[in-house]
Amino acid sequence: MAESDICFYDTDKKRFTIGDPDGHGLASLSDESISGAPPARGLKTSAYNALASSTVELLVAPGYGTGFALNESEQVSTNAHVALFNRQLTVKTPSGKELDATIVRLELSTDTAILEAPELKSEGVRPVSINRDGPATAGENGYVLGFYGPAGGETKCISAGVVKTVSANSDDSSNADKERRNFLEFESYWEPLNPHAGALIHQNQEAYQILADQFSNRAIIDSDIVARQGTSGGALAGADTRAIGMADYIHSSAGVLASTPIDSILSLASQPSRFKFTYERGPHLVLRHVEAIDPSARAEAELANAILDKDSLKPGTGVGL
Repeated sequence: MAESDICFYDTDKKRFTIGDPDGHGLASLSDESISGAPPARGLKTSAYNALASSTVELLVAPGYGTGFALNESEQVSTNAHVALFNRQLTVKTPSGKELDATIVRLELSTDTAILEAPELKSEGVRPVSINRDGPATAGENGYVLGFYGPAGGETKCISAGVVKTVSANSDDSSNADKERRNFLEFESYWEPLNPHAGALIHQNQEAYQILADQFSNRAIIDSDIVARQGTSGGALAGADTRAIGMADYIHSSAGVLASTPIDSILSLASQPSRFKFTYERGPHLVLRHVEAIDPSARAEAELANAILDKDSLKPGTGVGL
Protein backbone atom coordinates (compact mmCIF):
# COMPACT_ATOMS: atom_id res chain seq x y z
CA MET A 1 0.00 0.00 0.00
CA ALA A 2 1.41 3.39 -1.01
CA GLU A 3 2.07 6.11 1.58
CA SER A 4 -0.63 8.25 -0.04
CA ASP A 5 -3.31 5.54 0.24
CA ILE A 6 -6.17 6.36 2.61
CA CYS A 7 -9.61 5.03 3.44
CA PHE A 8 -12.31 6.79 1.44
CA TYR A 9 -15.81 6.20 0.15
CA ASP A 10 -15.55 5.00 -3.45
CA THR A 11 -18.71 6.12 -5.24
CA ASP A 12 -18.09 3.76 -8.15
CA LYS A 13 -17.85 0.66 -5.96
CA LYS A 14 -20.34 2.06 -3.44
CA ARG A 15 -18.19 1.00 -0.50
CA PHE A 16 -15.35 2.23 1.68
CA THR A 17 -12.02 1.40 0.09
CA ILE A 18 -8.31 1.69 0.84
CA GLY A 19 -6.44 3.44 -1.95
CA ASP A 20 -5.90 6.72 -3.77
CA PRO A 21 -9.11 8.81 -3.79
CA ASP A 22 -7.98 10.50 -6.99
CA GLY A 23 -7.46 7.14 -8.67
CA HIS A 24 -8.82 3.68 -7.96
CA GLY A 25 -9.35 1.86 -4.70
CA LEU A 26 -6.87 -0.91 -3.95
CA ALA A 27 -8.75 -3.01 -1.43
CA SER A 28 -12.31 -3.05 -0.13
CA LEU A 29 -12.60 -2.37 3.60
CA SER A 30 -15.86 -4.31 3.79
CA ASP A 31 -17.97 -6.56 1.63
CA GLU A 32 -20.99 -4.55 2.66
CA SER A 33 -21.84 -1.98 0.03
CA ILE A 34 -24.16 1.02 0.32
CA SER A 35 -26.89 1.45 -2.27
CA GLY A 36 -28.12 4.79 -3.53
CA ALA A 37 -24.83 6.59 -2.97
CA PRO A 38 -24.32 10.07 -4.42
CA PRO A 39 -21.91 10.63 -7.31
CA ALA A 40 -18.29 11.60 -6.62
CA ARG A 41 -17.86 15.30 -5.88
CA GLY A 42 -14.27 16.38 -5.48
CA LEU A 43 -12.98 14.02 -2.81
CA LYS A 44 -9.37 15.11 -2.16
CA THR A 45 -6.51 13.72 -0.12
CA SER A 46 -5.90 17.24 1.22
CA ALA A 47 -9.22 17.15 3.08
CA TYR A 48 -8.22 13.90 4.79
CA ASN A 49 -4.83 15.30 5.76
CA ALA A 50 -6.33 18.56 7.06
CA LEU A 51 -8.78 16.75 9.37
CA ALA A 52 -6.67 13.74 10.41
CA SER A 53 -4.53 15.53 13.03
CA SER A 54 -7.68 16.88 14.75
CA THR A 55 -9.69 13.66 14.70
CA VAL A 56 -9.68 11.18 17.58
CA GLU A 57 -11.32 7.85 18.17
CA LEU A 58 -13.61 7.55 21.20
CA LEU A 59 -13.54 4.16 22.90
CA VAL A 60 -16.76 3.49 24.81
CA ALA A 61 -16.68 -0.31 25.15
CA PRO A 62 -18.24 -2.16 23.50
CA GLY A 63 -18.70 0.75 21.13
CA TYR A 64 -16.60 3.36 19.39
CA GLY A 65 -17.20 6.73 17.82
CA THR A 66 -15.39 9.82 16.61
CA GLY A 67 -14.53 13.23 18.04
CA PHE A 68 -12.47 16.23 17.03
CA ALA A 69 -10.31 18.68 18.94
CA LEU A 70 -12.31 21.87 19.29
CA ASN A 71 -9.91 24.39 20.82
CA GLU A 72 -6.58 24.96 22.56
CA SER A 73 -8.14 24.00 25.92
CA GLU A 74 -7.86 20.30 25.03
CA GLN A 75 -11.60 20.00 24.55
CA VAL A 76 -13.13 17.47 22.17
CA SER A 77 -16.54 17.69 20.53
CA THR A 78 -18.63 14.58 19.96
CA ASN A 79 -22.21 13.35 20.14
CA ALA A 80 -23.91 12.89 23.51
CA HIS A 81 -25.03 9.43 22.35
CA VAL A 82 -21.34 8.50 22.03
CA ALA A 83 -20.18 10.12 25.28
CA LEU A 84 -22.96 8.47 27.33
CA PHE A 85 -22.57 5.00 25.80
CA ASN A 86 -20.27 3.93 28.63
CA ARG A 87 -19.33 5.32 32.05
CA GLN A 88 -15.67 5.09 31.03
CA LEU A 89 -14.69 7.28 28.09
CA THR A 90 -11.28 6.99 26.40
CA VAL A 91 -9.82 9.20 23.68
CA LYS A 92 -7.42 7.43 21.34
CA THR A 93 -5.13 9.91 19.62
CA PRO A 94 -3.65 9.56 16.10
CA SER A 95 -0.39 8.52 17.78
CA GLY A 96 -2.19 5.60 19.45
CA LYS A 97 -2.08 7.03 23.00
CA GLU A 98 -5.22 6.36 25.06
CA LEU A 99 -6.32 9.17 27.38
CA ASP A 100 -9.08 9.31 29.99
CA ALA A 101 -11.69 11.90 29.04
CA THR A 102 -14.42 13.59 31.07
CA ILE A 103 -17.66 15.24 30.00
CA VAL A 104 -17.71 18.97 30.82
CA ARG A 105 -20.73 20.13 28.77
CA LEU A 106 -23.82 18.19 27.72
CA GLU A 107 -26.91 19.03 25.67
CA LEU A 108 -29.32 16.25 24.80
CA SER A 109 -31.53 18.56 22.72
CA THR A 110 -28.70 18.79 20.16
CA ASP A 111 -27.06 15.42 20.97
CA THR A 112 -23.79 17.20 21.78
CA ALA A 113 -21.11 16.61 24.40
CA ILE A 114 -17.92 18.56 25.06
CA LEU A 115 -15.11 16.52 26.61
CA GLU A 116 -11.80 17.37 28.21
CA ALA A 117 -8.78 15.14 27.57
CA PRO A 118 -5.51 16.32 29.13
CA GLU A 119 -2.37 15.65 27.09
CA LEU A 120 -4.04 16.13 23.72
CA LYS A 121 -1.52 18.84 22.84
CA SER A 122 1.49 16.79 23.86
CA GLU A 123 0.22 13.96 21.65
CA GLY A 124 0.16 16.29 18.65
CA VAL A 125 -3.61 16.65 18.36
CA ARG A 126 -4.38 20.05 16.86
CA PRO A 127 -7.70 21.92 17.06
CA VAL A 128 -9.74 21.70 13.90
CA SER A 129 -9.85 24.83 11.78
CA ILE A 130 -13.33 26.34 12.19
CA ASN A 131 -15.33 28.29 9.65
CA ARG A 132 -16.42 31.44 11.49
CA ASP A 133 -17.60 33.27 8.36
CA GLY A 134 -21.21 32.19 8.70
CA PRO A 135 -23.38 29.06 8.55
CA ALA A 136 -23.06 26.29 6.00
CA THR A 137 -24.88 26.92 2.73
CA ALA A 138 -26.79 24.56 0.47
CA GLY A 139 -24.75 23.49 -2.52
CA GLU A 140 -21.31 23.66 -0.96
CA ASN A 141 -19.04 20.62 -0.95
CA GLY A 142 -18.44 18.85 2.33
CA TYR A 143 -16.25 16.15 3.85
CA VAL A 144 -16.63 13.96 6.95
CA LEU A 145 -13.76 12.04 8.55
CA GLY A 146 -14.71 9.32 11.00
CA PHE A 147 -13.81 5.86 12.22
CA TYR A 148 -15.15 2.80 10.49
CA GLY A 149 -14.28 -0.90 10.41
CA PRO A 150 -16.22 -4.17 10.40
CA ALA A 151 -14.28 -5.42 13.45
CA GLY A 152 -13.85 -2.08 15.23
CA GLY A 153 -13.18 1.55 14.57
CA GLU A 154 -9.51 1.32 13.79
CA THR A 155 -9.60 3.05 10.39
CA LYS A 156 -10.18 6.74 9.69
CA CYS A 157 -12.28 7.05 6.54
CA ILE A 158 -13.27 10.14 4.59
CA SER A 159 -16.39 10.66 2.54
CA ALA A 160 -17.43 13.57 0.35
CA GLY A 161 -20.72 15.04 -0.79
CA VAL A 162 -22.81 18.18 -1.01
CA VAL A 163 -24.78 20.10 1.62
CA LYS A 164 -28.45 19.89 0.69
CA THR A 165 -30.27 21.92 3.33
CA VAL A 166 -29.47 23.91 6.47
CA SER A 167 -32.67 24.32 8.43
CA ALA A 168 -34.78 23.58 11.45
CA ASN A 169 -37.97 21.50 11.42
CA SER A 170 -40.61 23.11 9.19
CA ASP A 171 -43.53 20.89 10.21
CA ASP A 172 -46.78 22.80 9.54
CA SER A 173 -49.14 20.34 11.22
CA SER A 174 -51.37 21.29 14.13
CA ASN A 175 -49.72 21.96 17.47
CA ALA A 176 -51.04 18.78 19.14
CA ASP A 177 -50.00 16.58 16.21
CA LYS A 178 -46.59 18.21 16.01
CA GLU A 179 -45.95 17.84 19.75
CA ARG A 180 -46.89 14.16 19.58
CA ARG A 181 -44.62 13.61 16.58
CA ASN A 182 -41.75 15.45 18.30
CA PHE A 183 -42.18 13.36 21.43
CA LEU A 184 -42.17 10.07 19.53
CA GLU A 185 -39.09 11.14 17.57
CA PHE A 186 -37.24 12.01 20.77
CA GLU A 187 -38.22 8.74 22.43
CA SER A 188 -37.24 6.64 19.39
CA TYR A 189 -33.88 8.42 19.13
CA TRP A 190 -32.72 7.62 22.68
CA GLU A 191 -34.47 4.28 23.28
CA PRO A 192 -32.04 2.17 21.16
CA LEU A 193 -29.16 3.40 23.31
CA ASN A 194 -30.81 2.06 26.44
CA PRO A 195 -34.37 0.76 26.93
CA HIS A 196 -34.31 2.37 30.41
CA ALA A 197 -34.03 5.77 28.73
CA GLY A 198 -36.88 5.03 26.34
CA ALA A 199 -39.11 3.90 29.21
CA LEU A 200 -38.29 7.02 31.23
CA ILE A 201 -39.26 9.30 28.34
CA HIS A 202 -42.38 7.28 27.51
CA GLN A 203 -43.66 7.45 31.08
CA ASN A 204 -42.97 11.17 31.54
CA GLN A 205 -44.25 12.99 28.49
CA GLU A 206 -44.97 16.21 30.37
CA ALA A 207 -41.42 16.38 31.71
CA TYR A 208 -39.80 15.67 28.32
CA GLN A 209 -42.09 17.48 25.89
CA ILE A 210 -40.08 20.72 25.92
CA LEU A 211 -36.83 18.83 25.40
CA ALA A 212 -38.47 16.83 22.61
CA ASP A 213 -39.65 20.01 20.88
CA GLN A 214 -36.16 21.52 21.12
CA PHE A 215 -34.67 18.31 19.72
CA SER A 216 -37.04 18.16 16.75
CA ASN A 217 -36.71 21.87 15.96
CA ARG A 218 -32.91 22.08 16.24
CA ALA A 219 -30.89 23.31 13.28
CA ILE A 220 -29.59 20.46 11.11
CA ILE A 221 -27.28 20.30 8.11
CA ASP A 222 -28.51 17.64 5.68
CA SER A 223 -26.02 16.35 3.13
CA ASP A 224 -25.64 13.47 0.69
CA ILE A 225 -22.35 12.46 2.31
CA VAL A 226 -22.28 8.69 2.80
CA ALA A 227 -21.34 7.59 6.32
CA ARG A 228 -21.38 4.50 8.49
CA GLN A 229 -21.84 3.84 12.19
CA GLY A 230 -18.69 4.93 13.98
CA THR A 231 -18.64 8.28 12.19
CA SER A 232 -20.83 9.93 14.85
CA GLY A 233 -19.02 12.96 16.28
CA GLY A 234 -16.67 13.44 13.34
CA ALA A 235 -16.07 16.91 11.93
CA LEU A 236 -18.10 18.00 8.91
CA ALA A 237 -15.80 20.25 6.89
CA GLY A 238 -16.56 22.55 3.99
CA ALA A 239 -14.70 22.71 0.70
CA ASP A 240 -11.85 24.65 2.34
CA THR A 241 -11.60 21.89 5.03
CA ARG A 242 -12.72 24.24 7.84
CA ALA A 243 -15.32 22.70 10.17
CA ILE A 244 -18.94 23.70 9.52
CA GLY A 245 -20.57 21.03 11.68
CA MET A 246 -20.43 17.65 13.40
CA ALA A 247 -21.71 14.34 12.04
CA ASP A 248 -24.76 13.39 14.06
CA TYR A 249 -26.85 10.54 12.70
CA ILE A 250 -27.50 8.53 9.55
CA HIS A 251 -31.06 9.13 8.42
CA SER A 252 -31.63 6.87 5.44
CA SER A 253 -30.83 3.41 4.10
CA ALA A 254 -28.27 5.03 1.76
CA GLY A 255 -26.25 6.02 4.83
CA VAL A 256 -26.40 9.77 4.25
CA LEU A 257 -25.82 12.26 7.06
CA ALA A 258 -27.51 14.81 9.24
CA SER A 259 -25.05 17.05 11.11
CA THR A 260 -25.12 19.64 13.90
CA PRO A 261 -23.96 23.15 12.85
CA ILE A 262 -20.64 24.27 14.31
CA ASP A 263 -22.29 27.39 15.80
CA SER A 264 -24.39 25.18 18.11
CA ILE A 265 -21.28 23.35 19.29
CA LEU A 266 -19.30 26.54 19.94
CA SER A 267 -22.25 28.01 21.83
CA LEU A 268 -22.43 25.00 24.15
CA ALA A 269 -18.66 25.01 24.73
CA SER A 270 -18.71 28.69 25.72
CA GLN A 271 -21.52 28.42 28.29
CA PRO A 272 -21.23 27.41 31.95
CA SER A 273 -22.16 23.77 32.43
CA ARG A 274 -25.73 23.09 33.54
CA PHE A 275 -24.59 19.83 35.11
CA LYS A 276 -22.17 18.48 37.70
CA PHE A 277 -20.42 15.30 36.55
CA THR A 278 -19.23 13.05 39.39
CA TYR A 279 -16.33 10.76 38.48
CA GLU A 280 -14.84 7.91 40.48
CA ARG A 281 -11.06 7.72 40.32
CA GLY A 282 -9.34 4.36 39.90
CA PRO A 283 -7.27 2.84 37.12
CA HIS A 284 -9.58 4.89 34.87
CA LEU A 285 -12.10 7.67 35.45
CA VAL A 286 -15.66 6.35 35.68
CA LEU A 287 -18.72 8.61 35.44
CA ARG A 288 -21.03 7.77 38.33
CA HIS A 289 -23.67 10.48 38.27
CA VAL A 290 -24.95 13.48 36.33
CA GLU A 291 -26.57 16.12 38.54
CA ALA A 292 -28.46 19.19 37.35
CA ILE A 293 -27.05 22.53 38.51
CA ASP A 294 -29.81 24.42 36.73
CA PRO A 295 -33.23 23.26 38.07
CA SER A 296 -34.63 23.42 34.53
CA ALA A 297 -32.15 20.68 33.55
CA ARG A 298 -33.31 18.06 36.07
CA ALA A 299 -35.25 15.96 33.54
CA GLU A 300 -32.28 16.07 31.18
CA ALA A 301 -29.91 14.91 33.96
CA GLU A 302 -32.29 12.07 34.86
CA LEU A 303 -32.32 10.99 31.22
CA ALA A 304 -28.52 11.10 31.02
CA ASN A 305 -28.30 8.83 34.07
CA ALA A 306 -30.85 6.45 32.54
CA ILE A 307 -28.77 6.24 29.34
CA LEU A 308 -25.68 5.43 31.42
CA ASP A 309 -27.47 2.74 33.45
CA LYS A 310 -26.39 -0.30 31.45
CA ASP A 311 -25.46 -2.57 34.34
CA SER A 312 -28.45 -4.83 33.68
CA LEU A 313 -28.05 -4.88 29.91
CA LYS A 314 -26.37 -7.65 27.95
CA PRO A 315 -23.07 -6.35 26.51
CA GLY A 316 -22.54 -6.29 22.77
CA THR A 317 -19.36 -6.27 20.71
CA GLY A 318 -17.72 -3.79 18.36
CA VAL A 319 -20.64 -1.39 18.01
CA GLY A 320 -20.06 1.63 15.80
CA LEU A 321 -21.98 4.68 16.98
